[in-house]
Amino acid sequence: MSVENPNELPGDFRKNHRPIAADQMTLSQASYLMTLCEETGEVLDDSLSWAEASELIQRLERATGRAA
Repeated sequence: MSVENPNELPGDFRKNHRPIAADQMTLSQASYLMTLCEETGEVLDDSLSWAEASELIQRLERATGRAA
């Protein structure tokens, strides 16, 4: 499926997204990652696990100066 914005989640992702334990990132993580990815020029991989998404958030927060 071709998407103009590479950080745009598929329409059914939000509707059908139900994280299963730590196997899938949460909707909140996906939303925040979309913002961070747009700021850094990264492309969001919507198949990240919860742990992978957390690590990516930390890395991108450092890159954008948002890290505490």
